[in-house]
Amino acid sequence: MNLDVEHARTAWMDMDRTPESRELLSEFQGSRYFRITAVPATDDAVRNLMDHGDVQAVIRILPDTRAT
Repeated sequence: MNLDVEHARTAWMDMDRTPESRELLSEFQGSRYFRITAVPATDDAVRNLMDHGDVQAVIRILPDTRAT
């Protein structure tokens, strides 16, 4: 039995919108474990995707709130 998850339908919610978060997205897109199938902009959109079974997971990148 193999319990590895491959190609999990995943939503990507990037609230940071930095070069680093875009690089992280690229790494996830290159992974066999995740398939980014949605890019919701709101929490309601995330809830809708989950409620309808359109995605199996949500990755939310929070904004960097550190003071510079």
